Amino acid sequence: MLMRTRHGWSDNPDAEDVRAALESAADATRNRFVIIENDEDHYMQTLAHDDGWWLEKRTGGAEHHYRAEKEGGPLPVDKVDREDVLEALLGYLNGNDQGPGHLIWAKISV
Repeated sequence: MLMRTRHGWSDNPDAEDVRAALESAADATRNRFVIIENDEDHYMQTLAHDDGWWLEKRTGGAEHHYRAEKEGGPLPVDKVDREDVLEALLGYLNGNDQGPGHLIWAKISV
């Protein structure tokens, strides 16, 4: 498994690597992303915004690309909070691509 951030690539990231990458993305002014991938068509990625985080996953080709949505709460429906992102990315490291149970995965066109 690989992790890509604005600082480059790292092999076999662990939980602390993911936490540090999210902290760095949150504090950055540009290139605020973290991607964890098995291969080019199987990955989970996030992008920090000032009003929340986009969380996306791909489980095959472009026709299998999804964005997490969260109903209710203070954030726009297509944004999630950092705790959800952390839980999702740590789960992905352990083979779970579903993320927290309260997230809804909506298919998007890329």
